[in-house]
Amino acid sequence: MQGTIYPSLKDRAVLVTGGGSGIGEAIVRNFVGQGARVGFIDIDLEASQQLLASLPAEAKVHFAHADLRDIGALRAAVAGARAALGPITILVNNAARDDRHAIEDVTPDYWDERIAVNLKHQFFAAQAVAPDMIQAGGGAIVNLGSVSWVLGQGNMPCYTTAKSAIQGLTRALARDLGPSNVRVNSILPGWIMTERAAETLADARGRGRAHAPPMPQAQARAGRHRPRGAVLRRRRQRRLHQPELHRRRRLGLRLDHHHEATRCGPVLPRATISKPRSIRRVLGRLPVAIT
Repeated sequence: MQGTIYPSLKDRAVLVTGGGSGIGEAIVRNFVGQGARVGFIDIDLEASQQLLASLPAEAKVHFAHADLRDIGALRAAVAGARAALGPITILVNNAARDDRHAIEDVTPDYWDERIAVNLKHQFFAAQAVAPDMIQAGGGAIVNLGSVSWVLGQGNMPCYTTAKSAIQGLTRALARDLGPSNVRVNSILPGWIMTERAAETLADARGRGRAHAPPMPQAQARAGRHRPRGAVLRRRRQRRLHQPELHRRRRLGLRLDHHHEATRCGPVLPRATISKPRSIRRVLGRLPVAIT
């Protein structure tokens, strides 16, 4: 469902990492609905092609198939988006993967790979588009973190370490790019019911129980993952977020009339997320709250 139309987003060149599915797909769809020129990078070729096929024929969209762990491939993908869409003035660093893992199973190579998947590419994507934004007189970067490290969620220390570091990265980029009128903000999503998240929820006995995706050897030990109901109770929710509801707050942090909003890391208040109507009100007020 298309919500409010923001004229300042029309014909803007937007780049979304991990835009082929889940939250990233919802972000891509919404920017297309705003009339923006949208580029997205994803490693999942099949999902990305399905997204492209489902978008309106008149949509201005560019897709780059790349592994963001390869910084050379990332830079080439950004250059391709720039050539297709023009200078990038909005970047959404969305790509990540929250595979569960036990402390004792983490090797140095696995640690480095998880940091590359969940943190490293955010800096290098920002580095790649910063010259476009500086030359254009301003821009907006939104880094997706996670509420998992705030809540102290277990069974994924590499992921929560990387996601907590995004807060520091956001503040550093905001400080250094601020004089060039480039705003940098972060968002800390809760548990969003994407297809990937749904795959981790095996509905046993009609109530549902959370399980990790298939993992080697001891990584999938019994009892390490909370029942779905327990997760919801801990977050004071009655149901899980949907990507199409979650993507609206990303728009607020990109609008030109919120030019004072930078270095922010908002977390959706848990007491108000049980009803979609309340979610819409919170999202509608969020841009005002952070300016």
